[in-house]
Amino acid sequence: MELYNEFLKKLDKFIIYIAILLMIILVGTIFSNIIVRYFGFSFLWSDGVARLIFVWLAFCGIYIGYRNNNHPSFSMIVNFAQEKNKIVGKIMRLIINFSVLGFLYVLIYGGWQYISGASIQRIAVLKISVGWKYAAGPVIGVFMALETIRKIITIIKE
Repeated sequence: MELYNEFLKKLDKFIIYIAILLMIILVGTIFSNIIVRYFGFSFLWSDGVARLIFVWLAFCGIYIGYRNNNHPSFSMIVNFAQEKNKIVGKIMRLIINFSVLGFLYVLIYGGWQYISGASIQRIAVLKISVGWKYAAGPVIGVFMALETIRKIITIIKE
């Protein structure tokens, strides 16, 4: 379990660095396009790049928030139940995490199915597959599933 936790900590740092890099690229791309538009020009590719990066950045942010427990949850109800009866609180947390795992399965499986169907489409200016934009959901979904499994193991070990 310790090795698994270390792996997830390194994955967490990696995703944070990727999110920072994506934010810098996003701001730089949009800012540079604003500057050149002032002089009457425009980068045709900036809109496509900004959309692609924004989708990936949003999913990275979802993962970071989930990893740090900053997501909306039933914490008030679970905390109340935990104070009254530890076992009921534990069961509620397990139900919530297994529900999250079920949702992530749908996100990952459905996402890959969608990517396989949409991969023939191209982002017009960038000339790359639309699948690169849609891949953010399943890829980050796998990372979130790994984190959910860690949370389930931790709850069971308590």
